[in-house]
Amino acid sequence: MILYLLLIIISFFFICGFNLLFSSLQLKTIFLSTFISIIMVYLIDLIVSAIVMLLPKKLFNAKNKIFKVFSWEKTFYEKLKIRAWKDLIPIGKGPLGLGLRKDKLKDKNDVVYLNRFLTESCKAEIMHFYSVFLGFLIIFFGHDYLSITIPVAFVNAFLQLLPFLVQRYLRPKLLIALKRAKKNQNLNL
Repeated sequence: MILYLLLIIISFFFICGFNLLFSSLQLKTIFLSTFISIIMVYLIDLIVSAIVMLLPKKLFNAKNKIFKVFSWEKTFYEKLKIRAWKDLIPIGKGPLGLGLRKDKLKDKNDVVYLNRFLTESCKAEIMHFYSVFLGFLIIFFGHDYLSITIPVAFVNAFLQLLPFLVQRYLRPKLLIALKRAKKNQNLNL
């Protein structure tokens, strides 16, 4: 979370600095407009998160085609070296605090827990996917300062894309853990 806050603060000052150098806007207008744009994109992300959390769980079955992770994706994630930086991405209960903590597996042998974890992972994936694109709504609902709203929307897209990729990267591992847990459960019966 600290990394994300740091990236947002750095982006805030970079966008403000860029506008100070290359636009005719006043300092107060730049700071206020940038701050409001960041708040607006965060509110859009909160709304997307709330909508996803309200949708029925049956829509978030990890075996559904839209959640299938393809072999080319695994190669792509390896090239991104996602294993090295995935733990730096804040993955938890979501911005509303309603979901399951997804930063650590509590029990790799509990089938019910793993199924819930997979469902929450799918919800997070959908929420981040839509937030990447819906964050650009600030361009239309914001104000006339495109030199502010467009960069804020791109920063939001980048910050939403990272956890989306992490969810996609971890899903095959979660499915393997679920398969093992089911096998162990059947052996113990």
